[in-house]
Amino acid sequence: MSGFLGNVLGLLIPALLGLGLWRVQLIEKRRYEIAEQLVQVVTRVVGALRYVRDPAGQAGEGGTRKPELNETEEQTMARNGLFIPIERLNKHAQTFRELLDAQVLCEMHFGAEHVKPFERLFAVRREVLFAAMKELHGRPEDITQDTVYGIGEDKIAEKIDAALDDIKRLAQSRLRPHWITLLLPFVTHEHIAWGSGKVRHWWSRLWGRA
Repeated sequence: MSGFLGNVLGLLIPALLGLGLWRVQLIEKRRYEIAEQLVQVVTRVVGALRYVRDPAGQAGEGGTRKPELNETEEQTMARNGLFIPIERLNKHAQTFRELLDAQVLCEMHFGAEHVKPFERLFAVRREVLFAAMKELHGRPEDITQDTVYGIGEDKIAEKIDAALDDIKRLAQSRLRPHWITLLLPFVTHEHIAWGSGKVRHWWSRLWGRA
């Protein structure tokens, strides 16, 4: 009986290990694909925000705005010009819906701590939209040209670039995996980062005692 049980365990354990390894590889493959998707979506969003904030307008832009009652021709032209950033954002509504989907995927597969770049991009969109609406409705007390078009010190552009860099770093950890994760698929990048931090912490403590 013990021999039979040993044979069963001898077959069952490798099968379970193989199944677990296959599952880990499948998950990592899916994360690799999602990492590529995140970079593509965020790159499109960044391109959209840069286009929205481009001060150079094209002929006919802003024409989707519904004119107000008794507007003069000069008022229509001026207000259409102020409406251009809003019109451009409206054109890219689908791009930001894709960003929301990508944010959900990122949170599901990489953890809630990695969704901050997505939140910053949505915050930039709101900031630009509100600033453009203030200009359109004639609120001169609010200085918004630097927000809408980046005139002067462009802090908005810095936020956009920082969000893109954060997403690229996250994706790079999946697209260019650490050699340890190739040898041991059940070890994740988070494990490596945690272990590296612990090693540096204890090394600094030992070095301080020396």
